[in-house]
Amino acid sequence: MLHPANIIRAKRKTLALYIDPSGQLIVKAPLKYPDHKIFEFVKSKADWISHRQRQTTQNSYINKNVATYQTFFFLGTELTPVVSTGAKQITKADNTLLIPQKFIELGQDKTLKKIKKLTSVRR
Repeated sequence: MLHPANIIRAKRKTLALYIDPSGQLIVKAPLKYPDHKIFEFVKSKADWISHRQRQTTQNSYINKNVATYQTFFFLGTELTPVVSTGAKQITKADNTLLIPQKFIELGQDKTLKKIKKLTSVRR
């Protein structure tokens, strides 16, 4: 799949290639960078793209919802994260992971760190 699923143009100086969890190619490009040069670059990186896509699809036995943080495993149970204005801390309720709104406002990285810390099993 050497055709990008998405070309994202932004105020940047370089081209970047990403393979998303589903194995699709995403290209980030400068605002005025010509399309034909983007496709030449993609073609020149065909081996790398194919390798990364194979790696991603070979790992497809991993629950894709878990890989994209749409669900989490906690003590063998799959939990769906839900943002809650009433929760004061990250808590498990049935098959739901309640996440306080204030954690979301901290940003995705900090929230994921807190969730990983909670859901990781300590030995």
